[in-house]
Amino acid sequence: MFAVGLAALCLGPASDRFGRRIVYLLSTLAFIATSLGCIFAPSIGLLVAFRALQGAAVAGYGATGSAIIADVYAPHERGTAMGISTIPMLVGPILGPILGGALSQAFTWRSTFIAIAMYAGVVILPLLVLAEGGVALHAIVALLSFGSMFCSLTEMPLFLAVAPYNLSPALTGLCYMAMGVAGIIASPLGGKLSDAAAATHPAAPLARLMYNTAISGLLLPCSLLLFGWALHFKLHLAVILVAQFCIGAAACAYTPSLFGYLTAMKQQGAAAAAAGLHSTMFLASAVLVLVASAAASAMGVGAFFSLLAGLNLLSAAVGGQQIYRQVASSREAGSSMLPKLQQSSAVADDVADLHEDRGIGKAGSPAPVVLVVDACK
Repeated sequence: MFAVGLAALCLGPASDRFGRRIVYLLSTLAFIATSLGCIFAPSIGLLVAFRALQGAAVAGYGATGSAIIADVYAPHERGTAMGISTIPMLVGPILGPILGGALSQAFTWRSTFIAIAMYAGVVILPLLVLAEGGVALHAIVALLSFGSMFCSLTEMPLFLAVAPYNLSPALTGLCYMAMGVAGIIASPLGGKLSDAAAATHPAAPLARLMYNTAISGLLLPCSLLLFGWALHFKLHLAVILVAQFCIGAAACAYTPSLFGYLTAMKQQGAAAAAAGLHSTMFLASAVLVLVASAAASAMGVGAFFSLLAGLNLLSAAVGGQQIYRQVASSREAGSSMLPKLQQSSAVADDVADLHEDRGIGKAGSPAPVVLVVDACK
C-alpha cells in the first residue's frame, strides 16, 4: 500500500508529460518483471520486496485512469464513466482471493504469480499495442467471448463422462458438433450484419460492431448461465447442447465484425494487426482455460460460468456505450452540415436563375462572378 501511494505521486505527473500510453506500457513491463521476481524469490524477505515493487508498478494504472476518463468524456458524462471504471478495482479484491486460493490449493502459492504474469504478458500488453483507434475495449469483448467459449468446451467432457450422463469418448466427441454447427451458421451471418451496419453508418467506424456487440452482450451471458447451471444441476443433455450451440453462435457472430473493424482501421498493416489480435485471443483463452479448472472446482461450475456471464455482459455494455456515442456524434455532425448544404443549394439556385434572367453567354452580358456576388448579397 505504501509503494502504491508513493509511486502514484510520480507516475501521475509522468503521464501528463510523456503520455498515458507510455506509462501504461512501462507499468505493465515492470509488473511482469516484478511478478517473475515473486515467482523465483528464494526467501520471504525478497518476496515482500518484489511485492512492494509490484505495487509500485500497478500504481501507473490507478494514477492515469482518472486522467484518461477526463481525456475521453465530457464533464457532464464523467461521473458515470468514473463509476464504471472503478468496478474492476472493486471486483479484484473479491475474485483475487477466490482464484488465488484455488490455484494455491491445486498447485502452489507460486502459481498465482505465474497466472498474473501470464495474464499481463499475453492479454494486457497486446491490448496496449492495439489501443489505437479504440480497438482495445472491443478486443476485451472478443477475448472474453472467445475464452468463455473454450472454457465451456474444456469443462463439458469432465461432466459428461460421469453420472448421470456416463457418455463414452465417442459420444462426448459428437456433443461438440453443436458448437461447430453454430459457428458455421453464425460466422457468415455476423459478417453480413457487420457490413450492413457499416453501410448504414459510414461516418462512424465503430458502427460496424453495433449489431454483433448486441448479439454477444445479450445471447452469450444467458447461454453461459444456462450452460453452467445445467451442469451444476445435471439437467438433461439436450439443455447442455442447446447452451453450447448458443455460446458458439454468440462468440462466432462477434469475431468477424472485430476483425473487419481492425483491418479497416489499420489498412496498411492489416495482416500484422489481424495476426496480433488472433494471437492474443488464443493466448488469453489458454490462460483462462488454465484457471478455469481450478476456479470451477473452488467456486462450483455454476458460479464460475455466472462470473464469466457477468464479465461478458459488462464488457459488451461498455463497448456498446462507446459505439452509441460515436454513432450519435456522427449523426449530430451530419445534422449540423445539413443547413449549410441547404444554404449552398439555395445560392446555386439563385445563381442559376440570374443566369437565365440576364442571359449569360450573350454579348455584353454580366460576368458570372458578378452574378454570384449579387446572389450572395
